[in-house]
Amino acid sequence: MPFARLSRCIRLLNLVQSRVGYSAVELAREFEVCKRTVYRDLHTLEEAGIPLRFDHRRAGYVVAACFRSRALPLADDEVVALLLAAHTSSLVSGCHFANLVRQASAKLLAETAVPLREEASRVVKSLIVQPPAGLWSSGAEAVCRELIQAIRQNRRVRISYAPPTDPARLTLTTVVPCRLAVSDTGWQLLGQCSRDKAMHGFDLKHIRGVETVSDHQSVRELEETPAMPPLAHAKRRC
Repeated sequence: MPFARLSRCIRLLNLVQSRVGYSAVELAREFEVCKRTVYRDLHTLEEAGIPLRFDHRRAGYVVAACFRSRALPLADDEVVALLLAAHTSSLVSGCHFANLVRQASAKLLAETAVPLREEASRVVKSLIVQPPAGLWSSGAEAVCRELIQAIRQNRRVRISYAPPTDPARLTLTTVVPCRLAVSDTGWQLLGQCSRDKAMHGFDLKHIRGVETVSDHQSVRELEETPAMPPLAHAKRRC
């Protein structure tokens, strides 16, 4: 079996084991293939002894409850703790992060035995999380995504922000993002400005744009470049 198809079948197994229920259309969209390919991969899993069935209540394919996947290198309490931490995080109040948490949780649960899967699902469904109003102001979630990506890649960003005292004036600065913090008032970025090498705080709701910086660009070139269009969020120096 070609490696690409083997990798896709493994990912497919992880999804259907979650017992969320994925239709052929949804699986085809997830893997960017046609429905015919999905059906062929499902048949391959069945030939490998995976007890698949179509769940009409969930309107999708799932693995029978009798199937036992490989054991996770985590204790039962550790699995539940991870799920609780993920579903109570401030990030979950944003649509993008909430979707990622649901996907990751489904994959994690797919690797657990059925009794623990049912227990953990019951605990997660019992949670009621109400983030403070205004935690995600307009555009702030997109800015947060850009900053997290920059931190992951250890890259500088160029931000344009509007001081709350003069929102019509945009100021450009290049920042090495170091920390993201959330409080009742919203999200804050702590980063080192390239211009003065000092640490500054920025309020995400005042950031008008975020752009990842190429390593070869000098600070002077960046500061002299015209302001970017508002592609993410607003920012303010605290």
